[in-house]
Amino acid sequence: MKNTTKTLATLAAMLFACMMVNATSAQAYISATGYLINYPGGGVKCATPEGNSTANGTALTFWDCTGSDIQKWYVEDGFIRNLSSGKCVTPRGNAYATNGAVLTLWDCGSYRNAAQTFSVGDRVDLRTNTFTTYGNKCITGYGNGTSNGTYMTLWSCASNVPATQNWGMYY
Repeated sequence: MKNTTKTLATLAAMLFACMMVNATSAQAYISATGYLINYPGGGVKCATPEGNSTANGTALTFWDCTGSDIQKWYVEDGFIRNLSSGKCVTPRGNAYATNGAVLTLWDCGSYRNAAQTFSVGDRVDLRTNTFTTYGNKCITGYGNGTSNGTYMTLWSCASNVPATQNWGMYY
């Protein structure tokens, strides 16, 4: 009985220590969340899942920034993850090298999954873009649009960083 009590106490202490480590890790990534934003010239737009949905396959759209958690993202190992769902920005059909591929939310794959790995622009430089690491396609508004509801797609990166491709993280 004495050994059982001692073993249970040891297990409880180990469980508590693990919970504390996980709590610290969660706080670290939460403090690095921000907005995946676009500067189209007339104002700021945020990457927003259509209908504020968190389901796999939900298209990502341009939308006025509201400050809601559904518009918050964080970058981890090249993945752009949505704070509300934990899901990754993913081109529909994993078409990371295809012009016109619509960006969606999807469960994150393995480390350096080609379809879900992005090089993310830094908002220190206001003329920057965010592109697929392996396909070299930039996040672009469908039809070069920037208005609310415009689908986020992939397209060949332009050298002058047009408004529709001016995407980066803002922390």
